Amino acid sequence: KLKVGQKVQGEISGIVKFGIFVAFEGLEGLVHISEIAWGHVKDPGEYGKIGDKVEVLVIGIEGEKISLSMKRLVPDPWVEAAKTFKVGDKVEGEINKITQFGAFMQLNDEINGLIHLSEITDEPVQDANEVLNVGDKVKAKIISVDPDDHRIGLSIKALSAKKAAAKKDDDKEEKAEAKEEKAEKVEEEEAPAEESTD
Repeated sequence: KLKVGQKVQGEISGIVKFGIFVAFEGLEGLVHISEIAWGHVKDPGEYGKIGDKVEVLVIGIEGEKISLSMKRLVPDPWVEAAKTFKVGDKVEGEINKITQFGAFMQLNDEINGLIHLSEITDEPVQDANEVLNVGDKVKAKIISVDPDDHRIGLSIKALSAKKAAAKKDDDKEEKAEAKEEKAEKVEEEEAPAEESTD
């Protein structure tokens, strides 16, 4: 009778590091760790205890193996995030996690953005801990939004690069003006000489 797409009421019958087992109607299925919540789940034990009543969605049936989902019964916050966060936007938030490849910044309750090591400063950074600490409030620019992969890429250096680029443009304009003035001077100096050769 059980069908994919069906919602069932059950009870948590087991918690393991890769997910949560739920018993219902004399059957048992697994909510894999990736199907517990939309955000990153480190410990399935934080999402319930044995005996807790839960509602789950049947997402797969292979022989006697039943795959269940808890997260698909709530809206995907990344759909909203794709509308809210746009490439080029400046954002401000708190660093809430540091890993070997960069730092995560909290954008709202459910969404974090990643500042990759290469996007922290213009200087090469081997370890994000050298520059950032958990709890730091930082400003960054959104450089990529991928709702399918649940990823937002951020850059701190893009903001300083913008300032540098603006200064560069000013310098360029000054140089161009100086060049024009020089060219005009040269023309003025050469003009009489040309007349005399006619």
